[in-house]
Amino acid sequence: MARRRKRGPQELPVASFADIAFLLLIFFILVTNLNSDIGFEADLPSGEKGETQQKKAISVQIHDRDITLNDKKVSMQEFEASLRAMDLAAKQNTDDRVVLLEAAGKVRYQDYYEVMSIVNDVGGVIAIVRAAGAE
Repeated sequence: MARRRKRGPQELPVASFADIAFLLLIFFILVTNLNSDIGFEADLPSGEKGETQQKKAISVQIHDRDITLNDKKVSMQEFEASLRAMDLAAKQNTDDRVVLLEAAGKVRYQDYYEVMSIVNDVGGVIAIVRAAGAE
């Protein structure tokens, strides 16, 4: 009778598994499409002019120490008087009370805050406009 030899536990060669996993990882990284969504396409309706003219929003630009209200250069006192004359607080629709605020150049914080305070006091809603490309 032949004797059976006792063998030790069988081991699988695992040295190549790390190589295979690494190659699969590289494969999936290279094959995966890493495009990020830049925007989306929208089918916008063509604009037709109706009988009523669309209202223009109130715009305020502060450039250095100059204040421009609807493309007209004004002082701080004239700015406040003009906004009070518009009677923003009495308007029911929030869209009619929106004041677009844009700052450019070296604007002092005090001037920026004072303009925001005046708009708030007269009942306006502030919408801050950022310059294109600003982060």
